[in-house]
Amino acid sequence: MRKTGFITLILGLFLIAGVAIADVVVLKDGRRIEGVVLVENDSVVKIQTGLGLLEFKRSEVESIERKKTRREQFNERFEAAKTGDEFHELGLWAESKRMRSQAKKAMNRAIEVEPDHVKARAWLGFVRYKGEWMTPEEREARMVADEDAEMRARGLVKYEERWVTPEEKEKLEAGLVLHEGRWIPFADAQRARGFELFEESWIPRAEAVARDEVQRAAAIAEVDFNTHVCGQAVLAGNVDDLTLQAVGAGLEEGRKWFDSVFKTPEGLELFNGHMPELYLFGQDHAPYLATLEHFSTRSDTLPPGWAKAVKNTHGFLWWDPWPVSSARRWNRGDTDLNGHCYHHWGHMLLNSMQYDGRLLPPWYDEGFAAVIENRLHGLNAVFCRAKASTPGGTVARGTTWSFDPKLLRTGRWREILGKALDDNAVRDFDRLARKEFHDLDLVDTVVAMGIIEWVVAKGDITEFHKVIRETAPEVPKRVIETVSERKEVYDKAFRAATKLDMRAADKAWRDWFKKSGRKGPGAEDEGGRVG
Repeated sequence: MRKTGFITLILGLFLIAGVAIADVVVLKDGRRIEGVVLVENDSVVKIQTGLGLLEFKRSEVESIERKKTRREQFNERFEAAKTGDEFHELGLWAESKRMRSQAKKAMNRAIEVEPDHVKARAWLGFVRYKGEWMTPEEREARMVADEDAEMRARGLVKYEERWVTPEEKEKLEAGLVLHEGRWIPFADAQRARGFELFEESWIPRAEAVARDEVQRAAAIAEVDFNTHVCGQAVLAGNVDDLTLQAVGAGLEEGRKWFDSVFKTPEGLELFNGHMPELYLFGQDHAPYLATLEHFSTRSDTLPPGWAKAVKNTHGFLWWDPWPVSSARRWNRGDTDLNGHCYHHWGHMLLNSMQYDGRLLPPWYDEGFAAVIENRLHGLNAVFCRAKASTPGGTVARGTTWSFDPKLLRTGRWREILGKALDDNAVRDFDRLARKEFHDLDLVDTVVAMGIIEWVVAKGDITEFHKVIRETAPEVPKRVIETVSERKEVYDKAFRAATKLDMRAADKAWRDWFKKSGRKGPGAEDEGGRVG
């Protein structure tokens, strides 16, 4: 046991030192056993191999070949080396044998023999700067010192890690900054760049103004608001952050689609530089009701009695002077609250497009908002004053055709419209175009969605919108009352968008929907764009 322990210790020392002898025991039968000979006497030879400790009788052994240790090999090669390349090669060999200190010794000798030996210098971590070899830290210090000397030679001085003229330093120390060639106070420069101070941070002015309005509303509501800013709007209210973030993501997706079909520039230009505000309230009535009078003071275009009129609604919106939406969960679920925001977003986007103070036709305004809501979460849970005519279903005015409103709530508006078209229950377009908001029913909204989707898919809705906006009646009217004038306007609008007059367009959108529109966005549509 003692001998075995001693052998193990000796072997461990060899391995730790990294200089084990590579011995070869040659047996009389011709076999060659490579390892480390631990015991050799007249009776036995013991050799440690990769397979374990092997023992042979001395009479079985022909000879023992002993090789030099790696350290002995290194020392011999070190003494024999003459050139930088030879010492560099030796260093690489030592490194491959895990002899780090010997490798470094060889590399240092290489640069003693040949000071500019690039490979040895690189191995040792040296870099060249202005013709000299040095460590990276030395180079960094030299570069800083050289820059200081160069800048001072140019008459510059240092101010907060940058080089300026003595005159500039004096201005900066006085709290001034250079903006468009003038030295002005920092705060004035930030405001000139479009920023505003909000809670000790300089942020884009539109966001700062919107956040300030949110704080005012929260104080009036007397509840704590969570706030989320997405790329399109500020969302706030006494609902959880996840709800605000989810709605914000929907707004961004809706804006992306809107920009793609209307070819509008990104950002807040659509809203005249303002950032829209969307307020989301929970089931408690008080915070929503408390803010109504406050919101009514923010626009001079709202009609008298507006605040009182919206007390019993689930929400409201306007877009003058900039878009504001308020919606409450009340007796509804999260899906309805989210959908309300998406629906309002559709109204905001469409009405802000080329807004000149006049209002859009109800069918177009409501239909577009419903399209946006459906595209964002696949449902249609919100309608602005659209009504179901019977307790058991909704009836298209002037017909006996009806459908289950639950189908619309679950987003199956294409199914509803397809069935109505198949049953010839959709009346001519002018009947829709002459309706006020309070006249619209759910069937009207579904028909409007189909027409809008057709114009988007087959024509140019930007041109359609432009004509509708330019020919809108004076406020507060939304509908052109004279039949001939109304027809003239829609003839012009549909021609601008699809090269078809109103009557031809009324037929074309029905044919398209029966063939392709009921399949949804992205469906195959033979024939390309109209015209």
